Amino acid sequence: MGLRSFYGRPAYHRTVESAVYVSPGHQRKGVARALLAHALGQAPALGVATVLGFIFAHNTPSIRLYEAYGFTRWGLLPRVCELDGVERDVAILGRRL
Repeated sequence: MGLRSFYGRPAYHRTVESAVYVSPGHQRKGVARALLAHALGQAPALGVATVLGFIFAHNTPSIRLYEAYGFTRWGLLPRVCELDGVERDVAILGRRL
């Protein structure tokens, strides 16, 4: 789990990008939920007002995880990356704290 600067310019200092990665052997055990909940709980004390998630649009489990924590879809970046030889869309999910 990580929170990092979204854009790097001072105007965006209260917005972060989040990422949750759990190794396959530990998936489906609540680890990602615990990590995301902890990060969201700590973010306000760090001065964070907005959290974004950039998730492969076909990654339904990750999208559901973020939606379970109040994130909504704020945008879509069509075919902006290639994964295993397949062009993929990236969904942008966001949440104001």
